[in-house]
Amino acid sequence: MFKRLKDLFKSKEKQSLNKFSSTEEITFKDLALQNISVKIVPDGNNTALCITESINNYKIVLDKEKALLLGIILNTYSQKESFIDILEIFNNSENGE
Repeated sequence: MFKRLKDLFKSKEKQSLNKFSSTEEITFKDLALQNISVKIVPDGNNTALCITESINNYKIVLDKEKALLLGIILNTYSQKESFIDILEIFNNSENGE
């Protein structure tokens, strides 16, 4: 039984090391034909989403919460071609409501 538990912990250890692999990268060209790269990079004990424009090396680095927020904005835009609903939420939160 001890060997079985030991094996379970070893496999989890290997998975966590692979999580920080820099080989996972998605690349595409935007409408201006710039190469855009999206990958997950280690950030201390956590990870961050890094969006890079390769020619000028402009980077946007987001933690999980900011990546989720950007994902919601992009999803709303792709469905409605607008994000006025989310904009109203931001305006209300800035006004203390």
